[in-house]
Amino acid sequence: MVDEATVELFTAFRFARSLESLSRLTGIRRDKVKKLLYGDTAKWRLRWSISFHKIGLKVIGVFTEKVPAEPPPFVLKIFPLEGLSKLYLVVGLASNNFLEGFLNTLKPLYIVKGLEFSFWVPDKLLVKAGYGFKPQDYPGIMDFMELPEEEPFLRVPDRVDLAILAHKMNSPFKRFKTAYEDARREDPSLKPISPQALTLHIQRHILPLWTGNYGYPYFPDPEKPIEVFYLEGWRSHVASRLAARIPGTHFVIIDNNRAIIVGQYSGPRKVALLATIGGVRASLPLSELVCPPGKEETYMWCFWRFVSSKKYMQPGEKPTRIEDTII
Repeated sequence: MVDEATVELFTAFRFARSLESLSRLTGIRRDKVKKLLYGDTAKWRLRWSISFHKIGLKVIGVFTEKVPAEPPPFVLKIFPLEGLSKLYLVVGLASNNFLEGFLNTLKPLYIVKGLEFSFWVPDKLLVKAGYGFKPQDYPGIMDFMELPEEEPFLRVPDRVDLAILAHKMNSPFKRFKTAYEDARREDPSLKPISPQALTLHIQRHILPLWTGNYGYPYFPDPEKPIEVFYLEGWRSHVASRLAARIPGTHFVIIDNNRAIIVGQYSGPRKVALLATIGGVRASLPLSELVCPPGKEETYMWCFWRFVSSKKYMQPGEKPTRIEDTII
């Protein structure tokens, strides 16, 4: 249940560096903060989010009728979908030199290339969004009208940067040193690094990519399946930016004139979402699609093995099937 207290917690979580700093920001005891985020009853997927564009990657969403036996790099999630059509939504990362091969492998029906990508954004104005909601009544709706643009590219990360990011992005409060050590346990070819060199990587290469901490509620509940919405229309970016603030949203991928929204919604929140889509006159060419509980496939890659001479490459690595990934 996302209520006002939850919104306040995750608003403070956005730029907290540790449980201690989050405790100070919220005035909630550290042990209680930890229980709220990680306790047995907590169902939060937590993310240390970066700008993928700055490292030469895009989040890509592809609808296809078939998926290959081995997912292409860097597929992160595969959702088998049911509804008026039986399709798959494949979500992954792609560099410019991977993109054509990525798409040829999947034979897409619809493609959304993420000029923008966002997890759920806590917003106290939308805590009670539900029946009767009108997007035009949201005070900041005009701020969402600007067309999406791709952020500027900075640099392809090196092996150390990617090793840290791979083990940090789904664990926001994990220490950078621990993230690198976890990667080294997974791949002994990664060399030891001095504290001074690690600090240099963090300050110069990694922190400039950070866009904040995010989280979204995930329910492994057959009564609350994951729902997927494919939007088209010249205001689809407006609907998606507002949808990113409706509780229940996991993430949105935004392109020009098209977008994807993924989430798990209660009845009132789903009504608010549909009212948002209809209110800006975006269309749903695939209607509503649902991923049956437990059928979502999630993958993780040793990203640091995909760079050489400041370029992304394909070394023939296979992903690891895991419960949670970086999206």
